Amino acid sequence: MTFFYSSLSILFFSGIVLISKHATLYMKNNTAYIENKYTSSKYQIIDKYILKLLKNNNFNEKGQELCSIIKKRVHASGLISNKESEYFVFDSTKSKHVLIDGSCVLSNGNHRILIKNNFNISKKNLYLNSCILEKKSTCTFED
Repeated sequence: MTFFYSSLSILFFSGIVLISKHATLYMKNNTAYIENKYTSSKYQIIDKYILKLLKNNNFNEKGQELCSIIKKRVHASGLISNKESEYFVFDSTKSKHVLIDGSCVLSNGNHRILIKNNFNISKKNLYLNSCILEKKSTCTFED
């Protein structure tokens, strides 16, 4: 009886391993999945740095002044090399969505960052939105 159950377990285990190997091979050959360019990119690191700045500092500035200060701190941090394009401060977003209305904008042509003017750290509603621009001038969520 022990031999029967051990043989059955080996068969089940072999079947599971075979199925997982086939699934792995299928996923490697299937190139139809969407690649996320943002995850683990320099843009994600910059966004995390800006969130940390906003959380740890009490900025009284709003609008373009806030974005100018953030821009200077990001460039001084060394996260952006001299070879990479510089971030510029733009007018506030034209979007009327509640979460991004009136946000100041930083962009380098590839990465666009929107910082909400009236963020409140104590209420945990700090608004920073960003996207990677792919041949566009604004993020898709700004429409």
